[in-house]
Amino acid sequence: MGLQWYLVKTRLGHEPDVAATIQGDELRRQLGARIGRVVIPRRAEGCLLYPGYVVVELVLCAGVCEIVRSIAAVIDFVSGASMGPFEGVVNPEDACRTPAPLLPFEVDQILKPPVNPESEDKQTDSK
Repeated sequence: MGLQWYLVKTRLGHEPDVAATIQGDELRRQLGARIGRVVIPRRAEGCLLYPGYVVVELVLCAGVCEIVRSIAAVIDFVSGASMGPFEGVVNPEDACRTPAPLLPFEVDQILKPPVNPESEDKQTDSK
């Protein structure tokens, strides 16, 4: 299984701390290639698009969830209701807590560059 995007719920205002921890050298040494990009979605004017959330690209396998969940200010992954167990899960209770990856259209919506409404108005005025 390759890298997939997951939504991580954080304590409000701690999104930069969580992102910095995930992107930090210590976690990169632990997770290696199982961790990709980390994004804090923002609007064009710079304010948070989804306050209290960080989007993380991961290869989800046994141990990765626990490492991310153990980060200070992380509340949990946002999970899907119909998820099956991921590879390496032995305890059925853990399978119930398996995060659902974001769907491609959700990733596109979250990660697409924000549009500045003022620039859109100028473009329509110049036509």
